[in-house]
Amino acid sequence: MKVIWGPRRKRLCGWALSFLTAAVLLSEPVQSLSALPDEIRLTEGYDAHVALSPLASASLEAEQAALVSHDQTLGEVTIAGRQAGSATMTVRLLGVVPIKQVSVRVEEEKVLVPGGQAVGVAIRTAGVLVVGASDLGGGEASPAREAGVRAGDLITAVDGEPVNEAERLSELVNGDAERRLTLNRAGQELSVSVRPRQDARDQAYRLGVWVRDSMAGVGTLSFYDPATGAFGALGHAITDLDTGVILPVSHGEVLPGSVSGVRRGEKGRAGELVSQISLDAPALGEITSNGERGIYGTLYHALTNPLYPEGVSVLHRSEVRLGPAQILSTVDGGGVKAYDVEIVKVSEPSASAQRTLVLRITDDEL
Repeated sequence: MKVIWGPRRKRLCGWALSFLTAAVLLSEPVQSLSALPDEIRLTEGYDAHVALSPLASASLEAEQAALVSHDQTLGEVTIAGRQAGSATMTVRLLGVVPIKQVSVRVEEEKVLVPGGQAVGVAIRTAGVLVVGASDLGGGEASPAREAGVRAGDLITAVDGEPVNEAERLSELVNGDAERRLTLNRAGQELSVSVRPRQDARDQAYRLGVWVRDSMAGVGTLSFYDPATGAFGALGHAITDLDTGVILPVSHGEVLPGSVSGVRRGEKGRAGELVSQISLDAPALGEITSNGERGIYGTLYHALTNPLYPEGVSVLHRSEVRLGPAQILSTVDGGGVKAYDVEIVKVSEPSASAQRTLVLRITDDEL
């Protein structure tokens, strides 16, 4: 018997096929594959484990056959980095439909000296930060506020002349001539005109703003690179206490610091280190940048860690495993100590979540 498909039946089959395709593409297994990272980085001699749907398989194509190998089990593929180079992993649904291509980079082993030491931090801002407006004597309104200057703005120049210190700002606006202020507001450069006014209290000409040009405190060193002298510290940005603005650095130094104890946190108040900075001691290094993940710069002299004198190998995020680990910190006068923790989550970085490890502290002392 010969079956003839009419237009209506063809349309129904087309709709059914489209619906089935959409259902497959929107299914949880396929969506989880699409969420795989675009790039996996690993170190020579180490493995990376990638979770896959049981319906998926992976294949690797490398520029050199000896570069990587992979071992696939149900729901996971293990990539072994043998030597530096690059490869491409293709993930297929049911071994047929390509869903995702992931770039694989194998890099040479990198050794860093871990931190944990307490260091003093002192920075000068690139520009002066406006932390608030203040009316002048006699009830005279703040000229800067009337001109549109806001708390959180960085005044970087007056009439084109760079400004990095509050004292210099006062010198440049001492007079009743109109001034052109160059501002940095949330990364955007603005220009406003403002005419300083004489303060009835002391006859000085003022803009009517409170400004800050420096910050100092104590933090924890994260790492030191013996090959380059580079260091990282804090693990978070230095921000202004009043405005929350990340302070741009024009000049900064790390200094010797000491910790005598910890003031425990309470509900509504974060804990803090009880510490001191040796401002008169020679600086340990120069700070060149301040950002979401900490401060960075160069140390003037080599640094060693008594717990890891030879340093430790750096692993990429894809090589990190859940389970027991240790963190290094200084919480009293005894110097750097290791404390037990558990890695409970490793995630991809994003704009809203810069940090990728979630730790649970298991050390009773800490």
